[in-house]
Amino acid sequence: MRRKQQILPSYFPIGIVFALFMWMAQPLAAQKMATADLRTDLTFLQKVVYKGHQGVFLFNTKDSLDRFFDDLSSHLRGDSVPIEQAMVSVMLATARIRDGHTSVETPFFTDKTIVLPFTFQIVGDKAYILGNYSGDTSLRRGTELKTINGNSVETVIRLGRLLHTGDGYNTSFTQSIASVYFGRHFSLLFGTRPTNAVTALQADGKITEHRVPGISRADFIKLLSVKAKRPPADPPVLKYRDMELRRDTAIKDLAILKLGSFPNGRYERFYRRVFGWLAEQEMGTLVLDLRYNTGGNVHNMGHLCAHILDQDLRYQYERQRRTRIARYFNMRGKINFGLIWLKYNSSFGLRHKRAANMVVRERRVKPQKRHNFNGKLLVLTNGYSFSSASMATSFLKNRGNAIVIGTESGGNEAGNCGGGYPKLTLPKSGFKIRFPLYHLRYDIGKKDLGRGVQPDYPTPYSIEAILSGSDLEMEQVYRLMGRK
Repeated sequence: MRRKQQILPSYFPIGIVFALFMWMAQPLAAQKMATADLRTDLTFLQKVVYKGHQGVFLFNTKDSLDRFFDDLSSHLRGDSVPIEQAMVSVMLATARIRDGHTSVETPFFTDKTIVLPFTFQIVGDKAYILGNYSGDTSLRRGTELKTINGNSVETVIRLGRLLHTGDGYNTSFTQSIASVYFGRHFSLLFGTRPTNAVTALQADGKITEHRVPGISRADFIKLLSVKAKRPPADPPVLKYRDMELRRDTAIKDLAILKLGSFPNGRYERFYRRVFGWLAEQEMGTLVLDLRYNTGGNVHNMGHLCAHILDQDLRYQYERQRRTRIARYFNMRGKINFGLIWLKYNSSFGLRHKRAANMVVRERRVKPQKRHNFNGKLLVLTNGYSFSSASMATSFLKNRGNAIVIGTESGGNEAGNCGGGYPKLTLPKSGFKIRFPLYHLRYDIGKKDLGRGVQPDYPTPYSIEAILSGSDLEMEQVYRLMGRK
């Protein structure tokens, strides 16, 4: 039986989060929801998750989840709650599943929503300004924020981590997206005012106070789209969408294959050309850059690995039999479910295997005989390396000889939920939830411990390294190649 990781009592974060709604500065939407309706939604969500989510009991016991939902419901007070509190309640519930592919849409973040005029970098429990669009020039890049409208930045960060989760016990993905979601978490939890009181820790150690105007989300996105001109980089050797191959300028027989994602389309042709070029140029070392690759097409991932591994790559799609989960989806979700069911039951590329109470479909990817790369492989990862990017890293490390440099991958090393995502609509609030139908189990010869792929050479970033634009992973590559 899987050993469960000891965590804080479930009522602890719930009580703290809900107490903060007493001090919310300004709601995002002037809407309320009947408390009874929210309890109905939570009961519905619990029922459907128990019945059809393939990962719900991988890292939770049923008793612990029962207690969690009971605590969540008991903290709902009064006849009605703000719509923000309803959303937070549902986000807490989906995060507790411990599956990074299960998420909630936030429908009331519109173009008119007031947001903070900053981009952020989160390091630990501290938030630093990366981009300042407030007009206050004393808030320089790298300035640490301490409070916003009297709310501790550390509190916002810690509460935000409760609303999103990665796979299992892995916190790498959650820590990474904290920078992107900090402003949204603050708005959801506390509301952003037209004018906001901010305190900051300056470089000389002094705490300064500032009045910062809020900005509409639409105007903020326009400001972010204006990018400074940079000198043109050397063109890549090969490029397809956000996948590109470059020759390293410092080391003759080193090439860098950067995959921003695993997109659909004509990726087979791209890989044939990539690995053909590597063979023609007699490249001895390949750096596979999977940083900021949050996943994509799993067949694309398999095709990449087939050009590197010298043995079959195998993974399984697993579902419990006779769950009848489709009846809980709306009509669009039922159609989506039917198409997904047809795909996994009619595909000639999947082997149907028998299990006691499981539907198992196995996929095998055979190695490419032509231009199979046999040189040294270095894989770069960070917390954004999720889903099929983490899957590729796992196979290349555990079934190949890849050296991993960077941060623990954001996705699970031994498996993840996925295979199709019909939307689940909650009956009262109408909130939509991305609901994976299958659990993918990787054949890597390891037990599922609920953690990401661990790097052979960790590269923790300080705020100083981030602000200076250091590339610690490539610096480690050069050290391994004998170049300081």
